[in-house]
Amino acid sequence: MPVVIAMFFGAIVGSFLNVCIVRIPKNESLFFPSSHCLSCREAVRWHDNVPILGFLFLKGRCRFCLEPISWQYPVVEFVSALLFVEFYQRFGFTPKGVFFLALTLSLLVMAWIDWKHRILPDALTLPGILVGFLASTFFPSLQGESIWWVG
Repeated sequence: MPVVIAMFFGAIVGSFLNVCIVRIPKNESLFFPSSHCLSCREAVRWHDNVPILGFLFLKGRCRFCLEPISWQYPVVEFVSALLFVEFYQRFGFTPKGVFFLALTLSLLVMAWIDWKHRILPDALTLPGILVGFLASTFFPSLQGESIWWVG
């Protein structure tokens, strides 16, 4: 049962990661307006916004204008769900596991943005540097690993 819960929450987080991937490069708010079709701007109904299943139910098309919805959405949601399961199985629900998962998910967002736009937004990279330094304080074993990877 914990694996199913991890997968469920992973898909939900993946849905938010998609919002980040689409909006951060445009310097748009992550919270307003609510999810909408990028073609016709109609608000996405709550039941159409269910991760992975909404895309399948709509057959990959907007309910209103019938424009195709990018495969990015279910792929990122599915990858995020798999990452949640993997990190739960490897680390359990521990601070170190949560930190590594958050770092990996932020790298997923940055990789996708870089692939689409050929940029790495400061809004992601600069806090990432700070978080990395702070993490080495809370997880001293990472200090040696960090130096090894840099060297």
